Amino acid sequence: MRDEGYNQFCPIAKACELIEPRWTLLVLSEMWSGSTHFNEIRRGVPGMSPTLMSTRLKQMEVNGLVTRSINARSGEITYLTTRLADELMPIVRDLGRWAHRNIDSEVTLEKLDARLLMWNMRRKIDAAALPKRRRSVIEFSYPELPRDERRYWLVNKPGEPVDLCLIELEGEKRSLKAQVNSVSN
Repeated sequence: MRDEGYNQFCPIAKACELIEPRWTLLVLSEMWSGSTHFNEIRRGVPGMSPTLMSTRLKQMEVNGLVTRSINARSGEITYLTTRLADELMPIVRDLGRWAHRNIDSEVTLEKLDARLLMWNMRRKIDAAALPKRRRSVIEFSYPELPRDERRYWLVNKPGEPVDLCLIELEGEKRSLKAQVNSVSN
């Protein structure tokens, strides 16, 4: 049976019918941060299954929160937030600031996901401050994490967005370390 919502005229109840389904605000937040493709959005919302994300994106499209377009040449699908969704952005950001001030940080740190942290940090790198003629790599190490989750690399190639690398390729090992050292010197 289909959920019929709150069946109330109240504007707050009507708004909740659009934004309340689990993950909706997190998906929108990831999209407001620049993710427009399924796998990008998924990397920014790592606890969400691909099936649920597909279902949620379809529902958000029906509700007028996102648009979906297909590139006729490449077949690539792009998701964009609509004006309706974008009007929510300052409200959701204020909700985040409220949570930051009022929710116990110790509880929050217990659930810290280094991969998600790094995915978000890649957006904060000022690529203009890095060398413009060659690839730059910044290595992060979290020694308190399990061995397979301990190291991350932010990779900047001129003319491309900064990317997150989760594995170190053997052939690249010396190159990565040399570049990390040159960036830190």
